[in-house]
Amino acid sequence: MIIVGIDPGQKGAFAKIKNGELVKCADLPIASVEVGGKEKLHMFVEEIFEQLELQGEKPSNVHTFIEKQGYTGEMFEKMTKAALARYMCAYGELIGYIKGRGYGLTLVAPITWIKGINAPGGKDGHIVKAYQVFPGKTHMFRGVKGQTKDGRADAALIAYYGHLFINKGRF
Repeated sequence: MIIVGIDPGQKGAFAKIKNGELVKCADLPIASVEVGGKEKLHMFVEEIFEQLELQGEKPSNVHTFIEKQGYTGEMFEKMTKAALARYMCAYGELIGYIKGRGYGLTLVAPITWIKGINAPGGKDGHIVKAYQVFPGKTHMFRGVKGQTKDGRADAALIAYYGHLFINKGRF
């Protein structure tokens, strides 16, 4: 069984657990594109799944857990209405792509996955938990310059939560 965890957002990431092992963790493919003469951020949904290397996998063998989004939190408060609309459209495109491929899909609220894996609060706590859960994979939570990527840690922990959920608490 393949479990995919996705932490959506500008600093988001995706992770893949296959047969109980974290095998992929990377930033979401987001880049600036010109729209109406202005630079806008765009998430390339199809590229996520190309990087996950799911070709040839039976859709019934893939389940995706995405952090549920709602209009709350500091990130959304700082966004313009137009930026929020673009973000939610990309979120919907992501969900549509997954459903269109026939993969299993669960939207999971942050509080649910955080409590479900007993992670300490805050981004730093999530990084610490990711290091504990995946001790041999800590390099996956760092960028090219060695900086810690909390989005990657969150995506891996969402996938870990998904793995536990699917396997009834057994890892």
